[in-house]
Amino acid sequence: MRKALSKLGPWVATIGAAVLFALASGGGCSFVHAENRPLPPLSARVMGSEAHVSNQTLRGKPAILNVWSPSCVPCRLELPGLDELAEKYAGRVTVMSLLAWGTPGQASAFAKSKGLTHLPIAVGADTFVQSMGVDAVPTTFFVRADGTLVGSLTGAAPEWLFKRQAEKLLAGPQ
Repeated sequence: MRKALSKLGPWVATIGAAVLFALASGGGCSFVHAENRPLPPLSARVMGSEAHVSNQTLRGKPAILNVWSPSCVPCRLELPGLDELAEKYAGRVTVMSLLAWGTPGQASAFAKSKGLTHLPIAVGADTFVQSMGVDAVPTTFFVRADGTLVGSLTGAAPEWLFKRQAEKLLAGPQ
């Protein structure tokens, strides 16, 4: 047994280092994939209001669009931070969640249980989600004020990454 464990030593060290790196970087995925194309057509309704979201309503302010599902644990961990971001950047950056899989009732119950009051939850964006090729959640899109999609991220990310992206969007084209 001891001999078998000694052979695993380098593998255990490698895996341990990878886990520590992931934890130190905030866990999840923290790589923003660069894009540079127009945002595909978006049409959705904000839960709890009569407001609609579209490319036209987003134009003029940068946007962070987070696609999520109530059954997704990383999504559920990420949304409270996005709610704080929505409050901090209110009027300057649109921070919004787009419900991908799940029901509005599930989304509403989750938002209520976590006290999410600043993060709008949009429903009915299925065509947009499909056109973007979203096959995993959370997936987040970063959009300049002129409607150009400049980045995407699949996987959970730490709050600092979203803040950094919001600041980059506010700074304008790089």
